[in-house]
Amino acid sequence: MTHRTADTQARFIKTQVIYPLKRRFGIPATLYRLDSATNNIETGSQIKFYTRTAITRVVPLPQNTLRKFIYDLSFIAANKNFTYGGFFDWKQRIILVDGKDLPKNFEIDPNDHFEIEGIRHSIKKLEIFEHNNKAWIIALSRVEGEPPVFIFRESVEHTLEFTGKT
Repeated sequence: MTHRTADTQARFIKTQVIYPLKRRFGIPATLYRLDSATNNIETGSQIKFYTRTAITRVVPLPQNTLRKFIYDLSFIAANKNFTYGGFFDWKQRIILVDGKDLPKNFEIDPNDHFEIEGIRHSIKKLEIFEHNNKAWIIALSRVEGEPPVFIFRESVEHTLEFTGKT
């Protein structure tokens, strides 16, 4: 396949697949990247600082729900009779992100996470759909009933007053 054919194919996918899906099914999402974390030694609490990137439209594909069961660690470690365990609902969703909706030369990291419709989703798998990061296929997961991560959005406003004569 020549370079020209690959560019033509990429343009076709962009104009005939990605853009119509974004227009018809696209929903807003926010990508959070952990910048730093501060630990309080006295209380044991941790304060995390994130960089927030708003994405105008991601294309969500249908969500899968699996009911999983986890054994207690003592059952696995000591090979004893069953002691404790629990069921939980694990949900997986795949989204399509257009590279045009991200800042220039932006790389999505597997340690980032998305907030879609107010729910946090962790990144499980990243695939570059087109060369030059033009589109991403991202597998996300979350656990039903998982407590939300509280993110406080701060903003600063300035009011300048000019006094004096010129």
